[in-house]
Amino acid sequence: MNSKHDLVVPAPGIPEAPREGGFVHLNAGIVWVRLPLDLALGHINVWLLDDGDGWTLIDTGIHHPRCRDAWEAILPELEAGRPLRQILITHHHPDHIGLAGWLRERTGCAVRMTRTAFTLSGRARQPATAEERAEAVEFARRHGVAAALELMVGFWCGDYYARIVSEPEVDGWLEDGMELPIGERTWRVALLQGHARDHAVLRSTDGGWLIAGDQVLPNISPNVSVFPSDPLTDPVGDFLVSLDRLEQFGEPLICPAHGMPFRGLAARCAALRAHHAEVLRRTLALCREPVTVGDVITGLYPRSVGTFNMALAFGEALAHLRCLEVRGEVVREESPGRCLFRATPEG
Repeated sequence: MNSKHDLVVPAPGIPEAPREGGFVHLNAGIVWVRLPLDLALGHINVWLLDDGDGWTLIDTGIHHPRCRDAWEAILPELEAGRPLRQILITHHHPDHIGLAGWLRERTGCAVRMTRTAFTLSGRARQPATAEERAEAVEFARRHGVAAALELMVGFWCGDYYARIVSEPEVDGWLEDGMELPIGERTWRVALLQGHARDHAVLRSTDGGWLIAGDQVLPNISPNVSVFPSDPLTDPVGDFLVSLDRLEQFGEPLICPAHGMPFRGLAARCAALRAHHAEVLRRTLALCREPVTVGDVITGLYPRSVGTFNMALAFGEALAHLRCLEVRGEVVREESPGRCLFRATPEG
């Protein structure tokens, strides 16, 4: 659940982080923008790439007055006859896609994302039906989180997403392996899994840079969750496979969505792999007797409180149980109104 571990030291020569709503030039052609975020993380980093006669923006911040005000101050300073040409969206989470529609309307820029991000964003913006709410209530009860049921269902089926995402028209798709010439660099798109389906990262073909979104962060593990809409996915397994792919990218300077830019991609991937191995070990130990997801949350994340943290804790606990189930180390025992997980003899 975004747990901190193996703190990474920022790369030498990196400037201090920009103030909230400000920017710094990280390198010739790359501008680091930091925007406010009303969550525990407190901020999101987005990246402007010099595109010759304009700018390409990677992610946008959330659709909130503080972020809009920040862009109203930033754009005039950057533009000076060089407009925002396009926005590339790494994935559909609100802090990454939230202002894409507003910025497109404000500047006339193009917007590109994956087909998956577009589909998931559109789905998330739709009001939940009474049937979907009832299904979410039953899902929470069966998995042993009745005490937090109101919070959980409000997160899964509320209008939260629609309030903080200005859905844009899309002018083109990002696809795995696509190469994008932007200014003096060419960037290759890779679609990775685990944190979000088809999360796009961009690495420069000279090997020097990786714009990583949430896929790899310096000091916390990206949230990897199972949600009621896709209960039989295995995002932990998918995330571990994506770490294998990331390790093939060499040792670029990593520009993450949260925290400071850093180096040491292989070491960071190893730390994330070790983190999930430890969570899987602890989860399996909790399953020596039949347990619900709620029991596992208590064992793994005893301090989870509030809508957002409880939703993350639920999603992560179920994701690790699901990974153990796929591996054959845990079995699921369904009965009316209750779902239990129990370690197998092999586990």
